[in-house]
Amino acid sequence: MIYVIRHGQTDWNKEGRLQGRQGLPLNEYGIQQAERLTPIRKKSSSSAGRG
Repeated sequence: MIYVIRHGQTDWNKEGRLQGRQGLPLNEYGIQQAERLTPIRKKSSSSAGRG
């Protein structure tokens, strides 16, 4: 299975500004988004190489 995951929200995303390659830090909501992915990432990495 392949998961496609985009970056979490930054303040510039929220304001509708393009950030290009700025590498801005995640805001509080972006951090929450990343934390919600933890169970999915752990599950996929534990099954890597099987099949």
